[in-house]
Amino acid sequence: MLSTLSLALVPGAEAGTAFLGPVADATLIEASPTNSLGGAVFFNAGTTQNYTRNRGLLRFDPGAAIPPGATITRASLNLNLTRRPRDGFHQSVMGLFRMLRPWGEGTTPPK
Repeated sequence: MLSTLSLALVPGAEAGTAFLGPVADATLIEASPTNSLGGAVFFNAGTTQNYTRNRGLLRFDPGAAIPPGATITRASLNLNLTRRPRDGFHQSVMGLFRMLRPWGEGTTPPK
């Protein structure tokens, strides 16, 4: 995967950093709402050449990497652009939002 979430941690008196890769990813496709494209090795986000929108989803499992009692003092998300549309592209405003519902990958049901 070409995305990582890094967390600065303070477990007790000792500081540290945890680097997390996503445990799941998917793309919500406006033109195909019943398929979240979760079987691909990438996800996409933004406005297409047909002016439809795609939303990328990433799921992280911080509980697997953060020691009990640790305090997160800082978080950062790094994403690498790996593909561009062949037919040109339109600028898209990106934002980060917490997903409040469970979701699945591809046509699998939410977990």
